[in-house]
Amino acid sequence: MLPFSVGAHAVLESSLTLMRFDDMAPLAYVEGLNTGTVLDSPAVVERCLVSYDLALGDALSHRESLKFLKGVEEEYEHAATR
Repeated sequence: MLPFSVGAHAVLESSLTLMRFDDMAPLAYVEGLNTGTVLDSPAVVERCLVSYDLALGDALSHRESLKFLKGVEEEYEHAATR
């Protein structure tokens, strides 16, 4: 999970799936509201990998993500009982 405090990341503008294979070069699949595209250009896939790695570096840890989600759940439950 990326906290809002981190700001905008390139990976937030669409859905990104990175695929690695034993017998071929990696691919990236990007999907937007009305489109989806498989990217196979090595330079483009590398930029996607770098963008993902940068976002992962700013993401919350598993423990922090779970804590955040539990907090949101508790807020939602509290608001629902009002």
